[in-house]
This record gives sequence, structure tokens and C-alpha cells, in this order.
Amino acid sequence: REKRYDNEEKLMQYTEIIQKKACQIQDLTLLLLNKESTSLSAPKEHPLDGRVMFEQFLCELTTALEDGHFDTEVDKLGLTDFETTLSTQDMARIFDNLYSNIKKYADNQQKIKVKVALSDHQLILTQTNTVKSAHLASNDSHGLGLKSIEQIVSRYHGQIQWGIAQKVYKIEIKLPI
Repeated sequence: REKRYDNEEKLMQYTEIIQKKACQIQDLTLLLLNKESTSLSAPKEHPLDGRVMFEQFLCELTTALEDGHFDTEVDKLGLTDFETTLSTQDMARIFDNLYSNIKKYADNQQKIKVKVALSDHQLILTQTNTVKSAHLASNDSHGLGLKSIEQIVSRYHGQIQWGIAQKVYKIEIKLPI
């Protein structure tokens, strides 16, 4: 059998991705069954560089969207240096769910806008997109991504608001830092 990975580091990266996805599947399954997840992250005890973490997530989101032929506009002017105890796993799940919803429901002929800023000891993440006309009339969403985001935000005692007005979907997430 031919090896797919030419070095141990690539194999380890692949293994980490598989483990992360397995945890996400477990969490979503438990969410469907209305049970508490055992793998849900708790806030970190040791602070991390929040600016670097969110710039990385924004870069990954932008790259994935552009690879999917979406035009993006990212505003991170309000993102200054800060330390955070937010879990990288939880933030990855939020960004994964944002990406998944954009990919399924956003009109790729319109810009996807993402803004991250700090205000009053809170990180504010806002994402807007125009919804595909076909999805406005249908009810093909199960809301799992939003439920997952709401669950994470709730654990941090944050706030989430979302809605659709005039074909524009907007989600705003506020997390204490």
C-alpha cells in the first residue's frame, strides 16, 4: 500500500483534523438528541493572544470562501491586542458553522461581510450575507449550526442575535473577553 503522507508531521496534522471532526460529529449528535456533550470545551485557564487567534480564523474563513467563489469583505480594524480565555476549539466550531451556513444559503453573487471588533470588554463578531432567493421561500434548514453557536455563546455568558431582513442575513455574536 502506498503512503499518502511523506512525513510524520503531515500525518499528525491529518490525525488532528480527523479527531476535531469526530468531536464535532459527536457534539452535533448529542445536540440532536438534546443531551449535554462531554467534549464541549471549557474556557481556558491560561490566556491566549486573542488578536492572533481571530486573525487566523478570519484568514481561514476568507480563504475557504474565496475558494468557493465567494467575494468577501473583512473588517478587523476594531480588533486590537487582547488576551482571551476563549477556547480555540469553540471558536473553530463557531467559524465552521458560519462557513457552513454561508456555503449553503448565501448568494455567491453578493459580498460576504465579516467584522470583528472589541468594545466594552467584549469581542463582537458580525457576519452578513444576501440569502439565495431559493432559500427564502423554502424551509430546508434544520438550524443545527445556529443551535451549536448558541450553545457555545451561552457557555461563555455571551449574546447572539440573528435574523433576515430584505434578503440579508445577519448574525452578531458578543463574547466577553
